[in-house]
Amino acid sequence: MNPNVRMFLRTAWPAFLGLAAALLLWFAVPVPYIVYQPGPVASTRPMVETPAAPEADETDGAYMLTTVRWMYANVFAYAWARLDPDAELLDKQTVTRGASRTDYVARQRLQMRASHANAIEAAYRELGIPYEPRSLGISVFTVMDGSAADGALRPGDVLLAIDGKALAAEDDVKAALSGKAAGDDAMVTFRRGSDERSERLTLRPIPNADPPRPGLGITYGMLQTVASVDPAYRVTVKPGSIGGPSAGLMFALEIYDRFTEGDGTKGYVIAGTGEISPDGTVGRIGGVGHKVTGASRKGAELFFVPADNADAARAKAAELGTNMRIVPVASLREALDYLASLPEKETRTGGL
Repeated sequence: MNPNVRMFLRTAWPAFLGLAAALLLWFAVPVPYIVYQPGPVASTRPMVETPAAPEADETDGAYMLTTVRWMYANVFAYAWARLDPDAELLDKQTVTRGASRTDYVARQRLQMRASHANAIEAAYRELGIPYEPRSLGISVFTVMDGSAADGALRPGDVLLAIDGKALAAEDDVKAALSGKAAGDDAMVTFRRGSDERSERLTLRPIPNADPPRPGLGITYGMLQTVASVDPAYRVTVKPGSIGGPSAGLMFALEIYDRFTEGDGTKGYVIAGTGEISPDGTVGRIGGVGHKVTGASRKGAELFFVPADNADAARAKAAELGTNMRIVPVASLREALDYLASLPEKETRTGGL
């Protein structure tokens, strides 16, 4: 080997090791934060399926849901987020409540499924369409860190039986565990996706329970959807990988529009956000500033926002200098009334 090359390698290897260590620290070492930034803004039209296909577009109007893109931070992402005005650093423990990445994503998808049912029901109520509830089973909502179910159950799992006793109602879970003490086992049968599984779990004391009691360490509830009595009004919502509950209002507007005459958008590009209840109440959401930013970038002309988020949305719109109108609403009915009051958007046709 050339003596000069040998000398270079002898003197340079500590620098290479230092560089490798710096890169490892920069990109691989996690920090206890999540980075939020504006996410995709998408039309609800292709996500909502009805027996009759929607009429061909005659205007440029659309309902658009807004999202927040998030990522677990490493040192590089943390430093970048501190410099990016469109990024926000949030405490990971506060956001995920101790859930793993997999469980957090599963919880977001579960919330989206619940928002579908609420949006459909709210639209049916406004339209006066008769409907009936359909049970999707007892679903796991959250799993406590370090609990009996930690590592075995996930948000979205559907509980089927405990110790062979079928579970048909929420109270059946409590009844199946009654009489058991900490350290006792419970055989839990559940469905994950299309797979049926069973896990033997050892009960542990539930933190801060009053009175003290053993349990699985989960929160759960009966998840259900609704279906119209008349098949002509059936609705299916397919949001893809989008999670969380905050698209409920925009789905409800899209569904309502499918079963009424005319174009409810009046030719406007209408973005928005808001968790919706079955009675049409629109609730507060998180990340509103990022959603306003995304909607403005997408060219939205109106932005529906829960009344409780209105101040933050207006502040962000003013910061951006956007012409997009911020429209606070407390219910689906308020959003529909606002749209009804809009004039048809003027369109300019070409020609000589």
